[in-house]
Amino acid sequence: MSTLPAEHRGWEDAVEPPKTKNEIESEIRDLALGLNWIRRTRGHNSRDISKPFSSEKNLTCFICDEEVPSYQTLQLACGHRHCYNCLRQNFEIVIAHPAQYPPKCCDSLDIEQGTLVLSPE
Repeated sequence: MSTLPAEHRGWEDAVEPPKTKNEIESEIRDLALGLNWIRRTRGHNSRDISKPFSSEKNLTCFICDEEVPSYQTLQLACGHRHCYNCLRQNFEIVIAHPAQYPPKCCDSLDIEQGTLVLSPE
């Protein structure tokens, strides 16, 4: 018999049991493959030695010329790639100085791109 009040009972059935190590590894593998990370191995026999998933490649920001992970960059319609920090600064300048509107590179930036780098404030 449960000692919990009636309004607090029943949630136990909705809680998922802890995942096994194999389930967690499978989820990580699926997520990594979804990011185009690959599992690298050496050799061609059953004694292959697995290496960790390769890391995301770095790309160069057109504005600051820094190398940053590709998932922290955005390729604009003009083809240039900006890191999120530079993109954020571009939008912040326009917010602080409306005469600079719209945010731009070679072409005007889509305002929706600001949602990737700006906080709700």
